[in-house]
Amino acid sequence: MSRLLAKFSFVLLGLVGACATPLRIKIPVMRFESPELSGGEKSFGLTGGLQSFNEAELSPDMQKVRVHDVPATSQQEFIGRSQEDDIDLFDMSYLFMRMSYTLPETIPLELTWRLPDRLGLKFQMIGPRAGEAKAGSFSASLTTSYAKRDSGGSAGTSSSTAYSTYDFTRSLIDGALIIGYRPSDSVLFYGGPFYFISPYKISQNTSTSTTTTTVKGQVDSYGANLGVQWGSAESVQLRLETAYNTLKAYKHEETYLHAGFAISKNF
Repeated sequence: MSRLLAKFSFVLLGLVGACATPLRIKIPVMRFESPELSGGEKSFGLTGGLQSFNEAELSPDMQKVRVHDVPATSQQEFIGRSQEDDIDLFDMSYLFMRMSYTLPETIPLELTWRLPDRLGLKFQMIGPRAGEAKAGSFSASLTTSYAKRDSGGSAGTSSSTAYSTYDFTRSLIDGALIIGYRPSDSVLFYGGPFYFISPYKISQNTSTSTTTTTVKGQVDSYGANLGVQWGSAESVQLRLETAYNTLKAYKHEETYLHAGFAISKNF
């Protein structure tokens, strides 16, 4: 049975995910996305803040060696167990940055890029854009995003010439419905349900065999978020957000409560 660990760390952007010994899959939870597109004309936006996220760690055991230094003779044991008994679920946080580009008024779409490699799209279904929204207005949008990462490495022992190489591929696909209401011209309440899926694949080869061992799996996260935004479309906007989600990885399932903030500016 997996041991559930909780960690809370503040990591500067650019250092997140670097030099991690175990194989990990990061599942973002916070969105910081308004259901309203930016002003009536095309615009560029910049958002940054502190968000929490979940992490699934695919490792044999917290008390044993990791994949990176597992002896070649134990590679098969890791592959056989990684999807069954040994997935650990985390709750962490880090700084993030997102850039967005809103298309002209006739096209209700916004393109986003959350550093380093997550591309997104927002489609506003109803309601005015942020530059035209007034007290009492409703809005709703659908959002989706996608990211893919590949990594690899090798492992061996000091007493043997045998070694193993592995390739680790994971993707992130998500979708959400965001609904908003303005009680005043400068305040917006928003929220809605979301769903993330993160399929992964681990392939391993040993120097003493031509056989490739492959394990495939998927980590799921679903829940809802609720946020409040202060500030007009022309000024700096502050967003406070909370989210409640369920994280599932094979037989393991845990629920988490998240919180974070973001500051946005449209140009």
